Amino acid sequence: MPKKKKVKKKTRKVRIKKKTRKVRVKKKISKKAKEKELIYKTKKDWISKAMVNRSEYEKKYNQSLKDNEGFWKKEGKRISWIKPYTKIKDVKYSKEDVKIKWFYDGTLNASANCIDRHLKKNKDKTAIIWVGDDPKEQKKNLIQRITQRSF
Repeated sequence: MPKKKKVKKKTRKVRIKKKTRKVRVKKKISKKAKEKELIYKTKKDWISKAMVNRSEYEKKYNQSLKDNEGFWKKEGKRISWIKPYTKIKDVKYSKEDVKIKWFYDGTLNASANCIDRHLKKNKDKTAIIWVGDDPKEQKKNLIQRITQRSF
């Protein structure tokens, strides 16, 4: 049977009437440490431009908990697939093995989903903002322009 390690508690010496004794020290916790979560207020113009409001978000979130497979099956169809997926997820969390695979038997083109499908509607919007070593040096590339370039 292994020996138990003796844990040394933090103490400080206190002098009382020429006698010294040890007193246990309680660690003070700051107000910030006591806060469980930090909440940032969202700007009103961001809220107005959002693609989903709070009630829609909560509805989707609850669907994801209630029917996780069905939820992600539907969400996965929001993007274009070269070869459609048949398997939604394969997740395992254990001491021996951790694996997380999503839509792993399908094939997609990230460029087509991130840029090409937005080209008609958003061709004059900024796709990439390049910032040099000096933050004053910037170049904005429009979606239409980056699709016409050959890299």
